Amino acid sequence: MENYDVIIVGSGLGGLECGVILSREGYKVLILEKNKQIGGNLQIFARKKRIFDTGIHYIGGLSKGENLYKYFKYLGIMDDLKIRQLDKDGFDIVSFVDDPVQYKYAQGYDNFIETMAGYFPEEREGIIRYCDAIREVCQAFPMYQVKMPNGDMENMKYLSINARDHIATFTKNEKLQKVLAGTNGLYAGEGEKTPFYMHALVLNSYIESSWRCIDGGAQIGRLLAKIIRDNGGKIINHAEASKFIFRESEIEAVELTDGRRFEGNIFISNIHPSLTLDMVEEGKLRKAYTKRIQGLENSVSTFIVYLCLKKDTVPYFNCNYYHIIDPDVWQGGDYGENWPPSLAAFTSISSRHEKYTDLMIVMAYMRYEETREWEDSYNTVAKSSPRGQAYEAFKKAK
Repeated sequence: MENYDVIIVGSGLGGLECGVILSREGYKVLILEKNKQIGGNLQIFARKKRIFDTGIHYIGGLSKGENLYKYFKYLGIMDDLKIRQLDKDGFDIVSFVDDPVQYKYAQGYDNFIETMAGYFPEEREGIIRYCDAIREVCQAFPMYQVKMPNGDMENMKYLSINARDHIATFTKNEKLQKVLAGTNGLYAGEGEKTPFYMHALVLNSYIESSWRCIDGGAQIGRLLAKIIRDNGGKIINHAEASKFIFRESEIEAVELTDGRRFEGNIFISNIHPSLTLDMVEEGKLRKAYTKRIQGLENSVSTFIVYLCLKKDTVPYFNCNYYHIIDPDVWQGGDYGENWPPSLAAFTSISSRHEKYTDLMIVMAYMRYEETREWEDSYNTVAKSSPRGQAYEAFKKAK
């Protein structure tokens, strides 16, 4: 049995980044991934020779000097990424039922303010104050700015202010409020719950610069994995961790569902916190802590339609579309019978051609409860296990 300095469970972006940093510092690193493909939300799949992203539809903050550029440069992958910048005058477009105007989000704060003020000229000062607040929030988060923390984060005023109410302090124009919140599908925004700092951190990255990965976001995972292996690290696929093995109060190994064990000195989990706790035997952690983590509410998820388009038919659009159907833009997962409350549409760019797109991804909020009856099913190309007529009818209806 090989012994590792660090064993990381899960190969999502966080796990891979962690593996790069530690392997670069000389640690012997092992990453365990239960799926065939690494990367978590970086994963892609192919249908009819089209490459579909499962999670990374576009990325912000990748221009030189911006935050994600700094992180990717440090990790050693920035120069090898194949990316294309989205439309500087409208990377996101927000629209509403019964409103013919398409509201564009422009890149660069001056451009963003001018474009938004073009739709709402009387609200220019409020738009400026809104942008100033976003930048002020981002300055208050050292890690976001790639700086060392230097204070008590718990006392920050932005942690307890919800985004919906704080946006309303900059403008009384309800349509502008909805436009500024129109892309909240990016972070599962809900009126009573979503803090303004989350809205600000997400929006700032995209306003600074927005990019699409050419041929899919899986390239990020592949580049990180190569660096880990070049540094002597190891990544094992089809390796689902089932439990941690303890020696008194210390973890000494992780056991897989197939019985394999791997010993290590440090163990890092890159999977859902409640699933991590399921791997820890009873009595090793305080019950109050375990119950609190397992009782936390998960955010709403999405229902996604992947469309294969006819060749040379739909021109490539270098932006993303957010269409709001329900009057309450902050409704999130509380949509009742009025589904879908909103839609988001993305395309991708292929290195084979740029004039036309051969795919489109359309997604809408969906609560997990709507699919709960199939939660124990498992259906992949490698292991086909159809979910039955009820599931096919559900998909067709949606």
